Amino acid sequence: MPVSIPNHTQIPNELLDEYIQEMSGAELKVVLVICRKTFGWHKEQDQISFSQLVELTGMTRTSVSNGIQAAMKRGIIARREIGRSFEYALVLRHGLKNRPSNGSNNRPSVKGNDGLKSRHTKEKKRNTLLIKEIKDYTDDVFANFIEN
Repeated sequence: MPVSIPNHTQIPNELLDEYIQEMSGAELKVVLVICRKTFGWHKEQDQISFSQLVELTGMTRTSVSNGIQAAMKRGIIARREIGRSFEYALVLRHGLKNRPSNGSNNRPSVKGNDGLKSRHTKEKKRNTLLIKEIKDYTDDVFANFIEN
């Protein structure tokens, strides 16, 4: 029996290794459709209408909207408005992740009466820098949209 050539869409390892456990079903479905519509057709971004996302995910309009908002808030996708639809792109980069630590081993060791405040301040500064880095990277993605 002949072996057929795989017809597939690549999914970034970072999405599967770093984010999938934290993502809701709606967020994951939206991101997977964006992967299919971009990477599956060897593109960095694609114009996808809201009705296409509803049809391709099999979800309600509300669920699709929630999935989009969650993925944008997490920094996994970027979009820009084009007429009545949006152009979407994945903006995953390994190491660019705002993930709160849930184990004491990952937290900085701070001693003294202001330990909690100091740890919070350090995490806030780190998160602020991370958000700036995500914004700068997203701006670069959109700059490439405009150039192409």
